[in-house]
Amino acid sequence: MAVEQLMIYMGALVAIHLAPGPDNILVASTALSQGWRAARNVCLGISCALFIHLLLSVLGLSALLAASPLAFEVLRWVGVVYLVWLGVQSLRTRQAKLQQAVVLNGWQHWRRGLLGNLLNPKAWVFCALFLPQFIEPARGEVLLQGVELGAMLLLFNLTFLMLLAVMAGCLADRFTARQSVVGRWLMGSVFFGLAARMVLLENAAL
Repeated sequence: MAVEQLMIYMGALVAIHLAPGPDNILVASTALSQGWRAARNVCLGISCALFIHLLLSVLGLSALLAASPLAFEVLRWVGVVYLVWLGVQSLRTRQAKLQQAVVLNGWQHWRRGLLGNLLNPKAWVFCALFLPQFIEPARGEVLLQGVELGAMLLLFNLTFLMLLAVMAGCLADRFTARQSVVGRWLMGSVFFGLAARMVLLENAAL
């Protein structure tokens, strides 16, 4: 990739990640309400989901799914139901269970990050439409270019989300110690808000 093209690509990554998307909101709210370790596991789950998106995008399957109205709608409503369920579970969680979840159930936070991203149809559309813009067939080795771009995106995404988790986690001890009830309501509100946002999604690929 030419230097100019690389600079444009990295600039696009910065702009995309600075936007308050679902992943950023989930990581920050988890760190604030349950600590940076819980948010770290969410970050790892999101990165695993992104890896799957990128793999399918390179193989061309992501574009097919993103362009299918039926698949888009099914994925969207499954995601809505899942987020609403998480919101209800967050509101029902007692303080003791909430504290234990950070230490003992890190895999559950990982699963939330993984499924939250996988069930977001916009993530499929993004990977299907974003990476091909920076692939130059004239340079040959299209598959290799896709792998390189995907690796940079994956590394940048994980680094950004981890930094966000650490920064938000700096406030977590005071927040959870004094406002454990507010913390649970924060998480519940985030999940309900993400569900409402997903209801309003439109398939940009169509």
